[in-house]
Amino acid sequence: RAAVAGAAARLASQRALDSDVHTLREHVERLRGAASRTERRRADARIHIEIAAAAQSPRLTRQEMDLWSEVGDLVWLPVTGDLVATVTAEHEALVDAISQGDQDRARRLAEQHVLAETERLIKLRLGMERS
Repeated sequence: RAAVAGAAARLASQRALDSDVHTLREHVERLRGAASRTERRRADARIHIEIAAAAQSPRLTRQEMDLWSEVGDLVWLPVTGDLVATVTAEHEALVDAISQGDQDRARRLAEQHVLAETERLIKLRLGMERS
């Protein structure tokens, strides 16, 4: 997931149109205003899929959609409380890097974001085994 998200973010920072960035910012605002885990998950998935679409890569878009169909329901399980704002800020920083055309930063932020999600899921799983 990190490789796909990183590649999509890097290409989006090169290729995104102003309208793409506007759409990404709208989805970040939807994430910020989401009241439920389901709404957050949908907004999050939409951000990542729209980044791939802004990269103008049908292959990356399909891969991002496939990945979200596999893990989308899990990603937000360990995210509660103040962590919701942290995850939202990660998305906002990623969209900012894309809008500024900062390819390296966009790739790095996308990869770090996915790795943080993965780490949270691993910790959740390990905690379940201990219970």
